[in-house]
Amino acid sequence: MQLDRFIDSVVVVGTRINVRAREERNEEIVYAIARRLSVKYGYGYAINFENKNITINKEVKLHWIKSNMYYRKEWLFELNGDINTMCKVIDKICCRELFKSV
Repeated sequence: MQLDRFIDSVVVVGTRINVRAREERNEEIVYAIARRLSVKYGYGYAINFENKNITINKEVKLHWIKSNMYYRKEWLFELNGDINTMCKVIDKICCRELFKSV
């Protein structure tokens, strides 16, 4: 796999290296999350790549800025983590919203 198609910039600050992923990589991760939510949890989803948001079950609307996922104004996670862990976080939010509406 060629990583250069996923890397937007590399900045060396002292002894740290900061790497920023390209938007294409973030979009692939969001799509992988959506597929996992659909297959494992049975959720429907709609992704809008232009507005950088994903709607789960027509109720829960998440959006991403750079490599961070947000629900309303609450930061959830970075998009470079484990897909299963990210899906668990989103599932908890969906369950919480479902119980609010009952």
